[in-house]
Amino acid sequence: AEGGALLRAAADWPGPKGLMARAALENLYSTGMRVSELLSLPAEAFRHESAVLMLRGKGGRERLVPLSEQARMAASAWLAARKDRSRWLFPGRSALRPITTANSTSQSTAWETSGSTMSSRAPVKEDANFAKSVG
Repeated sequence: AEGGALLRAAADWPGPKGLMARAALENLYSTGMRVSELLSLPAEAFRHESAVLMLRGKGGRERLVPLSEQARMAASAWLAARKDRSRWLFPGRSALRPITTANSTSQSTAWETSGSTMSSRAPVKEDANFAKSVG
């Protein structure tokens, strides 16, 4: 129920921030992936019609997770709206690298920045704030 409320509220956020929030939340919610796995996803993973994602998680282990149509569409909408052409779904300060905790220590959250960067703690902090505002 709470996840659904977050997804509905993210859909109401205007512009690129809303698209980024929706892409992150849809993918976290539908796949059960870790935040670190989400932030290291290549954009290429969403440029085809696959119903699964290959994730590289803890210790470099790979696993397959199902990808919902809504999650794939949300990621595709976010990719189409972005101005950069980074190979990462969520690029770091440099579009050459994905965002990580190591290169985002001085940032607040993705939803509050003008660029398309995100720390691995941002979704957790934002989900909590978002949940409070949704009810």
